[in-house]
Amino acid sequence: MLGLKACLDLDLIKLVLSLNALKEDKSIKEEYPDVFDGIGLFPGECTIHLKPDATPVVYPPRRVPLALRGRLKEELQNMEKQGVIARVTEPTDWVNALVVVEKPRTRKLRICLDPHDLNKAIKRPHYPLPTIEDITPKLTGTKYFSVSDACSGYWAIKLTEESSKLTTFNIIFGRYRFRHLPFGIISAQDEFQCKIDETYEGLNGVVAIIDDILVYG
Repeated sequence: MLGLKACLDLDLIKLVLSLNALKEDKSIKEEYPDVFDGIGLFPGECTIHLKPDATPVVYPPRRVPLALRGRLKEELQNMEKQGVIARVTEPTDWVNALVVVEKPRTRKLRICLDPHDLNKAIKRPHYPLPTIEDITPKLTGTKYFSVSDACSGYWAIKLTEESSKLTTFNIIFGRYRFRHLPFGIISAQDEFQCKIDETYEGLNGVVAIIDDILVYG
């Protein structure tokens, strides 16, 4: 298998437009402002189904290094402003732990739910995920390809009120719940692939594996 750089060096493919060029092209942003503004939202809401014998678990807040606390609080405020999370003041049966990951390149904090026990209680829909073998036969004879990666894809799916409460998490700044589908939920991949397939159903020249979308012709 050859990587992108090797294919370019061997003149097997031609790169017409890169992400960096797209970011600098103000005319495209002005023409399609809704594409570049915010997270985006699929129609409808998602319900997290629990097994009948599920036993709620409550986790205490994990310690956060002092060096990260300021940036973590800022990220929580940004997520709350975007409507991804909301503060929780009433009691909830489930309280999950949280994982804070620092991205190596950007040093941006990524807040992920750690629903270890909740995942054991969730009934997965087991939606079929397409494979490379399913997609490659469709690409026969094609010459042009455009690859897109959904930005914070799971967050584009809104949770029902009751499902949102299941994602409550504890942190040193208080308790929050995800209003949109969080990373870490065992059924998130199934739900997102289903939404993606519904979105592109009936369109020729579009295939997607989770948040990686390929447009070809």
